[in-house]
Amino acid sequence: MCTRSARKSGRGSLWLSNFKYRFMKPPLRLHAAPGNLDAWSAYHLGLQHLYRFNRLDNVAAEALFQQSISLDPYFARAHAGLSFIHFQTAFMRYSDHIDEDVVEARRFAERAVEAGSFRPVRQFHDGTHILA
Repeated sequence: MCTRSARKSGRGSLWLSNFKYRFMKPPLRLHAAPGNLDAWSAYHLGLQHLYRFNRLDNVAAEALFQQSISLDPYFARAHAGLSFIHFQTAFMRYSDHIDEDVVEARRFAERAVEAGSFRPVRQFHDGTHILA
């Protein structure tokens, strides 16, 4: 909140433009080429696609989670992401092979448990396969 003197002097608009610059622009890592991502960046880009809840973004998210795991095989969150991909594929009926997707959801959830210590996100994805 700007004070009356800050508004008159224009300092408030400077603060607002600084706020917009720092917090409303996407991080620079999101502009990296997919082949140049580290495991953490690939995982987060995968999440952006995962939560759009459509078939095409689900496929894109799966590729990014796989890339993340190829860079860091013990990255539990990426395994949990793949578990949720397969859960979503079965639940939304994106595939005709629902039973196989349920098995894959369970398999990746187990890998997430093996790869990571106690983490709420891993347990969330571990539980979602039960719903499929």
